Amino acid sequence: MNRTFETIRAITLDVRTYGENHLWVTLFSEKKGVVRCTAYGAATSANELARALIPMTYGIYFIRKSAAYSERDQSQQVYEIKQAQILKGHQDVAADPARSLYALTMCDWVRATEGAEGVASVGELFRELEAALRLLSTQSAAGVLCHFGFRMVRVLGIDLQGTACLRCSESGEWVYSFREAGYLCTGCAAREPFGTTLSVRHTSVMRKMVHTPLWRINAIHLRDTTANILLRALFTILVEQAGISSKPLRVLTQMREIFDES
Repeated sequence: MNRTFETIRAITLDVRTYGENHLWVTLFSEKKGVVRCTAYGAATSANELARALIPMTYGIYFIRKSAAYSERDQSQQVYEIKQAQILKGHQDVAADPARSLYALTMCDWVRATEGAEGVASVGELFRELEAALRLLSTQSAAGVLCHFGFRMVRVLGIDLQGTACLRCSESGEWVYSFREAGYLCTGCAAREPFGTTLSVRHTSVMRKMVHTPLWRINAIHLRDTTANILLRALFTILVEQAGISSKPLRVLTQMREIFDES
């Protein structure tokens, strides 16, 4: 087995301690996608490697295939991290409990795409996550999460573009239907139960997010009310069509429900 070290650019998605001194790390690389790694001895307070192994950190990582895990399970590809260099730490986001929860939700969504057949471009999703973390420190956290989520849905291969009404095949003004998981013309949508479709305006905003890469923009202009409506739509699409849910998302949803009721 070739165990030479290779260099990858990646974002740390998740870090967990195992044993007394070691870390189990999930990276997201622009070339390899989700990469599972061990960092031996990195859990000790004096270990400098641990500073680069914090969720949301973007850096350069020196990794090689782990002989120990390869011998145990040939189907599980695990790497060993030897060194790391921080390119962007996002400490400002990490220091804000609310914004860090939004960031961890995005990281958890990406982690859930491991092995997904519909992932069209790992590099594209990597650029979207990198841009989202950059924007999160200065822009609306809900707006960034919303935009990133719809871009991720696109990369996963879920069709949110639409070319005609799912009922009558007419083109023109559409609204997104939760029951149909697609678009209906305004005529067909008028017969739908209240609350099962987005408005024409909200559908238009959603479609713009689907088509606009985050790494091409410097600001997100989205009203809180619009963000709330689109986030509910996004969460439904991720859970029902992509099968993606997460603990940070559940906590975030509960937080937003409490905030909306207050």
